[in-house]
Amino acid sequence: MVKGCWLLIGLFILQACRNPYIKQDPPELFSTTDDSELYFKNVRQIFYYRTTDTTQREFFRIKSMPQNNNVPLIGLCIVNHWKADKAFLLLEPNGWFVSEDSIEVLWHDAQNPLIHGKIFFEQGPIYKHYFFALEIYRGILKEYKFEVRQRNRKAPFLEDEEAREAFRITVKDFLKLINQLEESEKILESSP
Repeated sequence: MVKGCWLLIGLFILQACRNPYIKQDPPELFSTTDDSELYFKNVRQIFYYRTTDTTQREFFRIKSMPQNNNVPLIGLCIVNHWKADKAFLLLEPNGWFVSEDSIEVLWHDAQNPLIHGKIFFEQGPIYKHYFFALEIYRGILKEYKFEVRQRNRKAPFLEDEEAREAFRITVKDFLKLINQLEESEKILESSP
């Protein structure tokens, strides 16, 4: 009985001490397959700048994303860790942003002002980057207007059609790479 109590207390302490920034995403969420990697490399890679690092990860940034620090832009980087059959999506805010720790995006439907909301990003585990980008992607597909707020600064966001399209294409390519495109489209169709 006493051993069981100590075991329970030990498990509780281990759970409480767990670092929240350690990978806690569902393992299959960011998994790639040979087919999806081949498709990306043979068909989509030409639209991206490619770099690598010493850990055998590949970084892909879409070529069509405008480079302008006078307006808020969030570039996306697809990270492919081919040895682990995993891919991740990283947000890369431009120089307009004072900090990359948190970003708030307000959105509204231009046709119906009663449909509006906000998307909040706070630096953390990789899945936060993914879900933030997915929400923006959803808004782009629904043709929402965006505005970004950060530290008493406010500005229109993704008004430029080229930046909007670059964001949309990158998320779509990433979803295809991790075999989540069809699943995501079903979810996005059913949401307001």
